[in-house]
Amino acid sequence: MKIEAGNWETMWGAEVSLPCDMSRDQLKATILYTKNVLKDLAPGEEPTQNMSEDLKTWLDANYEPRWHVVIGRNFGAHLVHQKHHYVFFYVHDSIAVLVCKT
Repeated sequence: MKIEAGNWETMWGAEVSLPCDMSRDQLKATILYTKNVLKDLAPGEEPTQNMSEDLKTWLDANYEPRWHVVIGRNFGAHLVHQKHHYVFFYVHDSIAVLVCKT
């Protein structure tokens, strides 16, 4: 995966966009859970809505409700989020993941 614009850091097997507005512990847990959700996805296969729902349900259960999750290859977003509740990263065959709490 080649990411050019902005600042990125590799963390727990994901390319995380910086600055990241999430605690290290929560970020690590979110990345590792996301990788588990996507583990059976074949190269080039598109993520499903169920994968986003699975991650959202897990976040709501572990970090209180009202999380929003977008998983895919081509999307854009403009949003406002709660302080310390936002991350954007790439994982598993260039799949983008946007997680935020509103």
